[in-house]
Amino acid sequence: MLGVTAVLGLTLVLLPSLPSDDVFSYILYGRISVVHHANPLVTAPSAFPHDPFLTLVFWQGTRAVYGPAWLLLSAAVTGLAEALGGALATYVLLFKLLGLAAHLANAALIWAILGRIAPDRRLLGTLLYAWNPLCLLEFCASAHNDAVMLTGALLGVYWLTRGWEVAALVAFGLSISIKYVWLALLPLYFLLVVRARLRQGESAGAIARALAWRAGVVAGVVALTALPYWAGPATLSGIVYSPPAQQLDNSLLEALSWPLRALAQGLGLAPAAAKSAVETLLKLGMLALFAWLWLRAARRVGDLPSLLDSWAWVLVAYVVIASGWFWPWYVTWPVALVALLPVSELTIAVLLLAGGVLTLYAFLPLYAAPVYGLRAWLAFGPAVGYLLYQRRALLPAWLRLPRVRAR
Repeated sequence: MLGVTAVLGLTLVLLPSLPSDDVFSYILYGRISVVHHANPLVTAPSAFPHDPFLTLVFWQGTRAVYGPAWLLLSAAVTGLAEALGGALATYVLLFKLLGLAAHLANAALIWAILGRIAPDRRLLGTLLYAWNPLCLLEFCASAHNDAVMLTGALLGVYWLTRGWEVAALVAFGLSISIKYVWLALLPLYFLLVVRARLRQGESAGAIARALAWRAGVVAGVVALTALPYWAGPATLSGIVYSPPAQQLDNSLLEALSWPLRALAQGLGLAPAAAKSAVETLLKLGMLALFAWLWLRAARRVGDLPSLLDSWAWVLVAYVVIASGWFWPWYVTWPVALVALLPVSELTIAVLLLAGGVLTLYAFLPLYAAPVYGLRAWLAFGPAVGYLLYQRRALLPAWLRLPRVRAR
């Protein structure tokens, strides 16, 4: 299984075309640290106009939006690439090989986790992730750092199954320090700790201390990796004002915004005012819906399997509802988690989502065509439609499909 995964991944590592150009940003962030001796969290690539790779970077004026552990890894890759001659092909190949190595490690971790919690699902669950076309493409062809982020998260889950909680918390901290996704999920683990302590009859003070040292371990890992890059409050401002935090792209929110903006303009608002009002209301509304779904998921947390299930649902809710800035590789997050769960409607929905979002690449050459605005409906439609059908009893009566009676 791992051998076939390696062959599939290496084929994509050697693919000369890049589905995504994020790897060039990774290269520049590493070069800012190693070659230019600056801080990528406070200095944008555009500050180095003579860098030979700058023209390949799309977000030239954007500071790094990734965690400090990823910047340390990027610096290490840069040091190795420079030692090997510093050619662009060397940089790209090294980042792709890092993505392949992380993907293989993730497959091995899923195999190991399922061996402890569900041996009968070991093969199916591992293959669901390892041979998933979306994961192979995004990690081996595009070298997205989500692969390494998932390595830390899955390592944490594995250590939880072994009862090594401190090691698990360190792994979760490293995952957050690669990309901040697990910040939205870790509180659910802390909730599991609280409920387990309450069942044991512990006092409020003991529970508070239990939470404090666990949160301290995670925060300490993030702080240690951030020390080389810390430059005061300005260190975090690049994340707050980054394009993903400010814009809508490829998401259901963007697809909904266009007709609503047209309606607002029809009511007399200027285009700029209509855009601002609609996008703000959509973001607030969808964040409120996501918070409600997060709380519903939190109610189900009682043990490790229910925690994994809640994590998967929260990630699906985030990428579909709350992520105004969306790209296909975000769906690799729930793919890795549903691989650990029994096959259910969530599994089907995530697989439909993983297939649907690949269509976004087909729309890229159609940027100037009117059909480009429909891309999110095709990407999300099958998965959302399937979930709505499965949960049709929760819909208002006027939205439900009529039941067909057998005669």
